[in-house]
Amino acid sequence: MEEYERLGPLEDEIGYRFVDRELLHRATIHRSFASESEEDIADNEVLEFLGDAVLGLVVSELLYQRNPELSEGEMSKLRAFLVCSRSLARSAEGIDLGAYLVLGKGEEKTAGRLKDSLLANSFEAVIAAIHLDGGLPEATKFVDCTVYRRLTDAIEDEGRLTDAIEALWGSDPDDVDSDGDGLCDGPAVNWPLCIGSEDTNADGVLDS
Repeated sequence: MEEYERLGPLEDEIGYRFVDRELLHRATIHRSFASESEEDIADNEVLEFLGDAVLGLVVSELLYQRNPELSEGEMSKLRAFLVCSRSLARSAEGIDLGAYLVLGKGEEKTAGRLKDSLLANSFEAVIAAIHLDGGLPEATKFVDCTVYRRLTDAIEDEGRLTDAIEALWGSDPDDVDSDGDGLCDGPAVNWPLCIGSEDTNADGVLDS
């Protein structure tokens, strides 16, 4: 279908070719467009719901596999940082997702394509679309190459885990909420770790 042709460049950015392009198309439909349309159009909110769960699982597993020496509190803190709206919006910008969103007139007028919350929610919808089309392995690849990569790249540049998060965030990492609600503030968790130092291997995983 012609409406799906616009998605080719987005698939290139994602690094995955959909069997069912309708899933990716739906992931780009914001509720503002669906509500303004005279037709019965499905928006991306249900996909966002599923994507949020898939994202949490994948990030948790990656943290567990690659940093087995981290405590539960430290893993929770890192996961909260990686999956909060501000962080996901940066990942969405990395694949130029905003350019492919289908928004209502109101959102267009208020620069909806640049809003962190809208970008983050749509990014989660894309994760769900990949999961439904290609399964958890494909969703994991995508999350690893986008969301988790922001952390690994920063670790390579900064060396210390705390410095890496500060470089990404532009503020103290203790400003990140660890309650898992997607917010970016909350109680402090100490970070006594160094990743990329003599205590870690080349992949940034703590050596035992």
